[in-house]
Formats: sequence, C-alpha cells, structure tokens
Amino acid sequence: MLQNKTIRTISLIIAGGGTGGHLFPGIAVAEEVLAADKNSHVRFIGTGNRFETSVLSKKGFEQKCIRVQSLKGKSRVRQIRALASIPW
Repeated sequence: MLQNKTIRTISLIIAGGGTGGHLFPGIAVAEEVLAADKNSHVRFIGTGNRFETSVLSKKGFEQKCIRVQSLKGKSRVRQIRALASIPW
C-alpha cells in the first residue's frame, strides 16, 4: 500500500558571517540541506564584507547584505538606535 507523503521544500536563511568561524559552519549546513533536497532554497544574510562576499560567491550561494551596527560597548541610546535600524 502506498502512503500519502507530503514533500516539503526547505527555504533556509542563514545569518552570521564576517569571519570563517561563523561563515563556514553556515555553508556546511547549507550544503547538507541542498544535498538532501536539490529544490531547497538557501540564502545568506550578512554584512557584505569582502571575505564573506568572496567565499559565498565562489560557493554559488545567494547573499543579501544588511547594514548593522555594534551593540557592545555602546550607550543604551545607541543600542536602541542600532536595534531600530535593523530591517524587518
């Protein structure tokens, strides 16, 4: 007897980059998802720094760049401004 199976395509957004320690684990996850389902869609969200853009481009991944500001070591007012500047 055949079972009714629902096939889902995965859409995945991976955020984090800037350094290899953050970027390469995300790439490994993306490659595993795509190996499991070629119809899945993976996009990286990052700062668009040269290293990040170069690596993702060579690997063939789509990237969306956003402008972000640091929170660490900032006054509460600057932290609130930084959070408010994040695109929703």
